Amino acid sequence: MEKEEKKTKKRVRLLTMRNVYDKKISKFRFSGMWADYVSPEPEDHGIWLVYGAEKNGKTTFALMLANYLRQMARVLYLSAEEGISASIQDTCLQVGIPQECSNMYMYEYMPIEDLWEKLRDRRSAKVVFIDNASYYKDELMSREYGLLKLVRNFPEKLFVILAHEEKGKPHNAAARQASKLAKVIFHIQGLAAIVGGRVGNNVGRKIPIVEDRARLYHGDVLNDEPFNSNSNEQEN
Repeated sequence: MEKEEKKTKKRVRLLTMRNVYDKKISKFRFSGMWADYVSPEPEDHGIWLVYGAEKNGKTTFALMLANYLRQMARVLYLSAEEGISASIQDTCLQVGIPQECSNMYMYEYMPIEDLWEKLRDRRSAKVVFIDNASYYKDELMSREYGLLKLVRNFPEKLFVILAHEEKGKPHNAAARQASKLAKVIFHIQGLAAIVGGRVGNNVGRKIPIVEDRARLYHGDVLNDEPFNSNSNEQEN
């Protein structure tokens, strides 16, 4: 009778509280509107979620956010729902993404397996927008390449997932999983992004997407104070 090989157990190293406090956490340095309404220093990895009903401004807000983040890191935007359409072109112009910017790239549908290959390149994007969870619902839930695997295998990357809404909640299993894992959540409603997740006292703050129309929906004074759109700095 052959002896069974003993499985090598991985040694677990427990952290002291000094280890916990000394651990360096990689963060963005936000300013202006994004610091005021989200966080001055949000973690720059993991999952963020943008969800809402159709025609409420999800894509516009996501491109606003992408335009801001590309000033700090390389961004890849997967536009599976709309493709590279006239609408996407118009929205990119609307949010101020310059034609000459060299730190943001767009692609239509890309299989998640192919995305894995791209992310293995040391020059790959740090921030990946996946638009949206409906088009990627099976792939994002797969055991081999799904959302959990993405986060575990690329812990230094930030994945921003866009999702539709159903009865006030993210639609389908992939979107709900993203919601559970997300550090920052933007609920798009009435052309404003309502901030949620691990953002301290900023939970419930509203970022106007189209300011005049957002005020019609949410009230003339948002967040109990006048909104200054000039605080959203844009750089080329």
